[in-house]
Amino acid sequence: MTGSGLIRRRLFLFGCERSGTTLLQIMLSRHSDIFSTPETEFFRNTVGSRRGWLAKLGLATGKERNGLRKTCEAMRLADYPLRYRPSIFYGTTARTFLSYLDAQAQAEGRSIWLEKSPRHLFHVDVIRRYVDGVHFIHIFRRGEDVIGSILDRAQKYLGSDSRQHDVFDGVNRWNRAIAESAKFVGQPGHSFVHYESLVRRPDAVLDRLCRDIGIEFERAMTESGVYDSVISSSRPHLANSAAPITPPESKFERLVPLHQQERVRQALDMPLYEHLVDQFRFSR
Repeated sequence: MTGSGLIRRRLFLFGCERSGTTLLQIMLSRHSDIFSTPETEFFRNTVGSRRGWLAKLGLATGKERNGLRKTCEAMRLADYPLRYRPSIFYGTTARTFLSYLDAQAQAEGRSIWLEKSPRHLFHVDVIRRYVDGVHFIHIFRRGEDVIGSILDRAQKYLGSDSRQHDVFDGVNRWNRAIAESAKFVGQPGHSFVHYESLVRRPDAVLDRLCRDIGIEFERAMTESGVYDSVISSSRPHLANSAAPITPPESKFERLVPLHQQERVRQALDMPLYEHLVDQFRFSR
């Protein structure tokens, strides 16, 4: 594990893509004690989908150098550390990455940093092993709206060969993310945010989340503004996240063919979603 007396909390925010992770990241980054960067995908880049068992044992995965390079590019670090030397231990690379975030947060006078990469949801065990003072934030959103947003992004920004044009690819992504988040309900160090509640009652949702983290809610967190520091130029579809909060347009019925809509609804794990909603939503 790594730690610094000047950094008192390290936050990881995730959930299914298009579930509001960027909106929540922007709101949290408006807090006077929280620093954040664009998505780093560090643990995804260095662990991948098949080598997590190596990192859990403390061993290198063979993806560290290239993964760290990608992370430095995402964090806009021009001085990629040539001093980095490969090691048989995964912790060497993890400490290097964490030291970057610690140093950047300290340079901004912040004692908390926030990392937001949606797919880090599937690397909780590895993150927990290597990060001191860690707190995980899960955000979840209604499946139909997530699928509609994924399809909208695919049509606007992705090539025709992207599998994200397949509506059932979106169903699988959402079901898998909801199931993974549900595993951590009730565990210490995990907070949950219902996207629709965040849109309706941002002050109440953020106040509860701040109490979980151990900080005071600040009114500035719900003010609108542009936050280029947390939105990468390579992800233009995230730009609208800094706009004032409004109930989102549902793209599901517009983008999903009518003959598929009922099949999609039946394929979504709505009982599990409703179980999470019952625990974490705020009433009107």
